[in-house]
Amino acid sequence: MDESTGIVAVSCDAYFNIKKAKPTVTITTSDKYDTEPGAAPLLDCGYKTFTITHYTAGYTSATATADSYTQYTTTGVKVNAANANRLQVLVPDETAEPGDVNNGGKKGTVKTQTAGVSFTVTVNATDSKYNLVNLNNSTATVTTADEFDINPGERKLMAGTTSFSVTMVTAKSDGWTIKAEDLDGALPTLNDGLSSNVPVNPNVAAKLQLVLPG
Repeated sequence: MDESTGIVAVSCDAYFNIKKAKPTVTITTSDKYDTEPGAAPLLDCGYKTFTITHYTAGYTSATATADSYTQYTTTGVKVNAANANRLQVLVPDETAEPGDVNNGGKKGTVKTQTAGVSFTVTVNATDSKYNLVNLNNSTATVTTADEFDINPGERKLMAGTTSFSVTMVTAKSDGWTIKAEDLDGALPTLNDGLSSNVPVNPNVAAKLQLVLPG
């Protein structure tokens, strides 16, 4: 999400009467991924507006601090997800981390898979900051970079999410990616999502193969 909020810091006495003063105020929030303003002095009138750009949907509080002042923390303010514009792909041992745009809105260490063994992939509809968006009218599919794999069919998103069973068959130590696509053409248009690399180990030895010259 790209919504900015103006929050006003005011210099007050112990009874919350405005007291004209110009302390240098720092604003922080409980959203660990948002964009916060730098420290700045209040204006001559004893207050100043600070701008915060929210990244994570949910309830966010803001705290104002200044030297020789008692800090003040707001109650939680609800921040809504923006419009959906992309698909996100989560593979085993990854979880969603809304707001973390530097890591694709996810965290965790990808689990290595075994050739021929199916595993579950989760596909989410999100806004630009990877907040889940409640959509029920979009159809998605996933394909992998393993050309010999068994790709699942298409599925509808329910409440902004769905899952697929994927089976890769070609071993690759540095992994294959999985791409999610929006199929139905209905609005909103969702950009493709690409997974982290999923390493695939060979399965147990079971066959002999002869390789002929040439």
